[in-house]
Amino acid sequence: MKAFGIVSALLLSAVTVSAQSTRFIAPATNQHVVAGQTFQVSIAFQDTTSSVDVVALVLGLKANDPQLTDLGQTILATSIAPRFDGTGPQGQFVHLLNVTAPSNPINGVDRAYNLTLAEFFTLGAENTALAAVSQIPIFVASS
Repeated sequence: MKAFGIVSALLLSAVTVSAQSTRFIAPATNQHVVAGQTFQVSIAFQDTTSSVDVVALVLGLKANDPQLTDLGQTILATSIAPRFDGTGPQGQFVHLLNVTAPSNPINGVDRAYNLTLAEFFTLGAENTALAAVSQIPIFVASS
């Protein structure tokens, strides 16, 4: 767990040139989610080249504090293997995840958090490993 914190801090503090843009479709900014309940996360990947392979996603929940540079409490880690070939709408791929909000988040319920996303992908014929981090504010409610 400590190694994950170190890696996530490096990811958030490092500036990487991304070969794609990633954005949250859902949840909406400041959306309320209920602790212990499942909610849907929808992530859109827009590739800027034809040779991007997403390898894994990690979702975290961290306090809504801009000074914190980690992914927070891990709530989901998954491997995926979409291949961007430009045949979708403008080369976009949407990944849907059902995520359960922690029943006892690190800073308690009825608080604002940032839902964080670390995306690990490879680029080009050399399969250069890259990472990108996104986040969106949400509110974890008790009910």
